[in-house]
Amino acid sequence: MNEIKLVQVVIAIDGKQLFTGCGLGLKQCDENHPCPVHHQFKKIRNELESMLRNTTIKEMAEGVGTGLSFFKTINSILCKAKF
Repeated sequence: MNEIKLVQVVIAIDGKQLFTGCGLGLKQCDENHPCPVHHQFKKIRNELESMLRNTTIKEMAEGVGTGLSFFKTINSILCKAKF
């Protein structure tokens, strides 16, 4: 578990669409027929993929353990909700 990369989690849950899809959600968008934001979105998409490939679950947990980062838990959301 220490070496599981975040990209593995994303792909297992959502598939590879995040890394290949159009920024505007168009079905036909590629290098030959780009949408208006294709080239800008491609840069962002590639940076996101790189971050996910280079970050492990262990690294995330260490940040939470040291207090440098946090997750908002379902319990804290439910406690604040007004029913």
